[in-house]
Amino acid sequence: MVKKILALFSVLFLITLIGCDDNKSGSQCDFEEVRENAAMSECLADDFITGFGCSNLSYTARDPDISVGDRNLCTVIDCETLSCEGMRVEFGPTEPGFVEQLSTDEETGLPIGVFVVDIFESDFTVVFVSP
Repeated sequence: MVKKILALFSVLFLITLIGCDDNKSGSQCDFEEVRENAAMSECLADDFITGFGCSNLSYTARDPDISVGDRNLCTVIDCETLSCEGMRVEFGPTEPGFVEQLSTDEETGLPIGVFVVDIFESDFTVVFVSP
């Protein structure tokens, strides 16, 4: 009986380990960690793609609503500009676009910039996604 309980706990432990973040997609970050990661960035465009090392980081623009589907489909043009496939405007079909004017906000220290898709342009902000 004890062996079965130990075996069960061992299996549960292994499942937990397998399910844990392996740092390929980053870790769960809080506001301060994102600020520090952005401040230490050598190239904001590179770090935009990796979410500044944070798996719970997303970017959103509201006027109009523009989003980047898969940041891995973005290509760095320079450290302030990306070309991205799969951007979406107002929940429409995906299309190519740009992330431009990447910088850090002087007040918050968080990454900011502009999404540009066709004739649409919108400032984006950082959003912390709940797991």
